[in-house]
Amino acid sequence: MMQSVLAWLKSNVLIVVLVVLTLALPPAGIIVASMWNANIRTSIEEAYKTEERSLTGAARVTYAIPSIAEGDEGWNESVAPNRAITEYVAAERERRQAEIERALESAVRLNKGDSRDVLVRGLFPGVDDRREEARLINEMV
Repeated sequence: MMQSVLAWLKSNVLIVVLVVLTLALPPAGIIVASMWNANIRTSIEEAYKTEERSLTGAARVTYAIPSIAEGDEGWNESVAPNRAITEYVAAERERRQAEIERALESAVRLNKGDSRDVLVRGLFPGVDDRREEARLINEMV
């Protein structure tokens, strides 16, 4: 029986080769196609991420309004460029800068007034002798 099967295989080599190819090629094709698909998917995802980073990075502006008082919270936002927000932030920063300058002028005017006098002469900016410094601090207290 085995010899008759071998004889038939030898006489019909073309049929045997075609049957083997018919059975082997679909799984091999699936394997090769899935590997190509993975490579193509990876390269397209990398290109997409690179393009997305370049677009989102270029299309964002960080707007910031600093705080000027201890209890005041500043404002910081990263958004797409917007003319209305830009104008608001510029106006708000100018308003705050003017407020800071008014406060500074008021403080300088108050501290430069004639009614101000040194509490203890010789205490500040410092005394070389420790005992003299202690005596001046006690005098001020």
